[in-house]
Amino acid sequence: MGAKVSCVIYNDTKYHVKIDNYFGDQELEPGERQGIWLYETGNYYVNLIVTFPHGNESVELKNSEYKNRTHRISEYFRDKIDKYKAEERREAEERRKAKEKRKEEEK
Repeated sequence: MGAKVSCVIYNDTKYHVKIDNYFGDQELEPGERQGIWLYETGNYYVNLIVTFPHGNESVELKNSEYKNRTHRISEYFRDKIDKYKAEERREAEERRKAKEKRKEEEK
């Protein structure tokens, strides 16, 4: 079976995360941390599934990545998070411009 190792999953994002592993699912809300014990060899896995505004994305942690490490969700999903942040900024700017336009039209 191999040595038993631990890691911590830290949800340092504003998104909901599901930790799917060999022993079952766990929910991880923004700001929460969860410790996980697994064996470093064998058919053990950890899937991190993030619920984004337009669907879910997942990544599988390899056995060799578990050991004594804190895994930040933002590290694994940086590109997706940056994409959604850019979309949120663009949408906020569009709302701001529309509001300004309405004010101008009211004058």
